[in-house]
Amino acid sequence: MNFLNNFDINERADEGAVTEFTPIPAGMYKVVCEAAEETTTKSTGTEAMSFEWRVDNGEHKGRKLWDQLNVDHPNTSYAGREANRFRDICKSTGTVKPNSLGDFPGSECVAEVIVEPASECGTYKAKNKIKAYLPPVPQDSEAAPQAAPKRAGNSEWQAP
Repeated sequence: MNFLNNFDINERADEGAVTEFTPIPAGMYKVVCEAAEETTTKSTGTEAMSFEWRVDNGEHKGRKLWDQLNVDHPNTSYAGREANRFRDICKSTGTVKPNSLGDFPGSECVAEVIVEPASECGTYKAKNKIKAYLPPVPQDSEAAPQAAPKRAGNSEWQAP
């Protein structure tokens, strides 16, 4: 194998890449979608959507966040909440009529990130979770991100 002829164990190809996996502090972060794909859940074996986001500014620039939406969950109430989260992603990224999940990579929004504490029994470490998706704040604005528009079904909100 030619690769091994010049291999140096001390040389890193990903020099400067972020490899830390401790949770970032809770807060609002401008994020860019790196990947979006269809997947299958381990727990229910149903279809889901998986998103990978990259923090695009501030002290934690380059850090990754992941979110999985189980819109095909057998519990229709849970599936409905997940579908609403997908609607929030669509609205906040400006991807109003997606044809596929391939429409999302490169899109930006603001993610409200929380920290889920580690489990008491130590099975799970503390991790980040995306609580909400919001439209990005214009660069010339000092305003904080605004809440996502009200969901369909509420007469006060109309789709763009």
